[in-house]
Amino acid sequence: MISFATSARCIKLSLNSSKTKLTCLYNSFLHLLHALILRVNPFWIELSYYLIFSLVGFLALKHLNHVVSVSAQTSNFLQCPTCPFNHSHVCWWGNFHILSGLYLMKCKSSQKQETGRRTLDCQEKLIKNCIQLLAYVVLCYLLVVQLFGFTLISIYIRTVPSAGEVLKKKGINLPTFSAFTTVSPFANFGFLPTNENTMVFKKNSGLLLILIPQILVGNTLYPPCLRLIIWILQKITKGAEFTFMLKNSRTLGYNHLLSDVHSIFLAMTVLGFMILQLLLFCILEWNSDSTAGLSAFQKLIGSLFQLANSRHAGESVFDLSLISPAMLVLFALMM
Repeated sequence: MISFATSARCIKLSLNSSKTKLTCLYNSFLHLLHALILRVNPFWIELSYYLIFSLVGFLALKHLNHVVSVSAQTSNFLQCPTCPFNHSHVCWWGNFHILSGLYLMKCKSSQKQETGRRTLDCQEKLIKNCIQLLAYVVLCYLLVVQLFGFTLISIYIRTVPSAGEVLKKKGINLPTFSAFTTVSPFANFGFLPTNENTMVFKKNSGLLLILIPQILVGNTLYPPCLRLIIWILQKITKGAEFTFMLKNSRTLGYNHLLSDVHSIFLAMTVLGFMILQLLLFCILEWNSDSTAGLSAFQKLIGSLFQLANSRHAGESVFDLSLISPAMLVLFALMM
């Protein structure tokens, strides 16, 4: 009995010692990583980031052409000849689209200096709190927008037989399709796992209406939407952090948080370009072969979807080979 208790104590001491060693090793690794991040040029950090994930993508998609993994990581898709895409391929691509949208930012290590002025300490603390709070706001923005889009797409596919029939014919899982279709336009990827892109859904105006906001709020309208959310939170909570964000956007070092004037100009520019393109597209292509067989409402929504993609994700609902050269030149200018 005594030997058993002694053995138990020895085992416990050994486990505690191993745990302490692992903790020290982990802390040393974190300190080393922190020192490297602060000293290494941001260019090499970003280059290593993309090379590593491209290599992982190549290993995961080794049965496909290597260009597929690189294209997924760089948020575009150089489409290969028509081939069947299984569930695993779509899941891997979806993960790479999410990771490719991450932004890396190098911050200088702030060392506290004795200034003798309490106001500076309070301001530094306020800036730190604002940066942390802004990170949570951006994270919630990304999650809420994509979860909302996933829910709407899933409901639409389940309630509209024609859209659901497309997935049945191609053997595509509904949750996988909904998740991929939500992430793809939001991350500026411009590809759907249907081989025909969104052309197969050109008569499903409801689905196109769901995707248009996903395209805009994930791209050029992201800064205005982010500032609008912060403004709403400031009105609701009356928090000092939100007020500081709105008045000192450059101080935080997040380039996507623009001032109110720049946000308004950006939103007006995006909407103005879309209205201009819509007018020209309707004049030139309303009765063309590219829109043949569609109702007036389907033509309008399809045109709006096509024009939203000309400056963003690049998805196509019409056959570009049938579109007039004048519109193709306009698309090229908008890109």
